[in-house]
Amino acid sequence: MYLNCHTYFSLHYGTLSPEKLVEEALAMGIDSLALTDINNTSAVFDFIAACRKHQIHPVVGIEFRNGNQMLYIALARNNAGFEYINHFFSGFKHRGLPFPEQIPVCEDIHVIYPLGKRRPETLQDHEWLGVGSRDLIRLQRSGQKQYQHRFVVWQPVTFVRKQGYNLHRLLRAIDENTLLSKLQTTQHAGMNEQLIAPDVLS
Repeated sequence: MYLNCHTYFSLHYGTLSPEKLVEEALAMGIDSLALTDINNTSAVFDFIAACRKHQIHPVVGIEFRNGNQMLYIALARNNAGFEYINHFFSGFKHRGLPFPEQIPVCEDIHVIYPLGKRRPETLQDHEWLGVGSRDLIRLQRSGQKQYQHRFVVWQPVTFVRKQGYNLHRLLRAIDENTLLSKLQTTQHAGMNEQLIAPDVLS
């Protein structure tokens, strides 16, 4: 599994179809890919079919959020893990309750927390800290190099190119019922949330 090489591409199904996203990943030499829509798994089966068609290893899960606050990403290691993630998600969603700050332990899933959400020395075997490009300076200053085996490179993918970024912001403004000029940075993805070739990330 690509977590062993500490790289994690997180696709959000939105402005592009799973097929198009997988084709773009294939063109960049990516051979393993995760789909983690925000509080949703509706595109999973189309995504898996597209990955198998192009010989890319599919991983599925959910990015859990309360409003605009990202809590963690749960990735299924197997079918039992996918069932667990959906059961956990549905239990809170159907009751209209916010998700907890941590997801309970399950050996069938991996959980990735944003850098700073958990202290690395408290992580269990199935838990990781996701490090994005904008986290590198903060990580260097944190004095946590001895825990680098608990970090994974986290590269969210919400769109493919700049045109997709503009469309994403427009759709987020509509969803937030606000003017595009008043859309806050916390209400949309950053411009860096694009597919990047693995050799560039490393």
